[in-house]
Amino acid sequence: MKQLFLSEFEASESGMERRIHEIESLNLSLLEQARLILVLLGARKGENVSFYENYGSPEEIKQILVNRCGMYMEKMKRSRVAGKLIDEYAVALDAATAKKLSELDPSIDHQEFGRMMGYPESAVEAFCGGERLEKKEYPGIDGIIFKFTLSKNNWREEVKVLREWSDLIKESAPELYEKILRQRKTQK
Repeated sequence: MKQLFLSEFEASESGMERRIHEIESLNLSLLEQARLILVLLGARKGENVSFYENYGSPEEIKQILVNRCGMYMEKMKRSRVAGKLIDEYAVALDAATAKKLSELDPSIDHQEFGRMMGYPESAVEAFCGGERLEKKEYPGIDGIIFKFTLSKNNWREEVKVLREWSDLIKESAPELYEKILRQRKTQK
């Protein structure tokens, strides 16, 4: 597994397992938990976590992510608080990335936000008006729990990224992976 920012001690098997279990215990959606685990493992630079009325408080979750998992959280400068959404935070393994991500407005800064979240450049370009693979042309993606816009010319490489991310969750958080797969089947 790729470890970008964690010390040797922090990246030890037992330390990493403990941190993953901490994230799995959070009162967040299953996919948000999975995406945070990808950040923890160094597979993605950052994540935008949205807090809704039925989630735990941002402060409780911040305690776990910052104090127990060694991550950084910054309140999003632009907050689209509406309805049941109460707050949004940028989460990363380093303070600079969390700060930079928190200063972006994903509704305006599509490209930079996509890059900061770790999406492939070709997928970011497709999302921002480039050539997209038509939904009807999407390949079978059994076992893949993540998704993003696929580009017409580079979709095979992008699917590899989705599969790598999914496999990381399958290996490091197998129960979470299975819950997400079951959830997807009931939503079809």
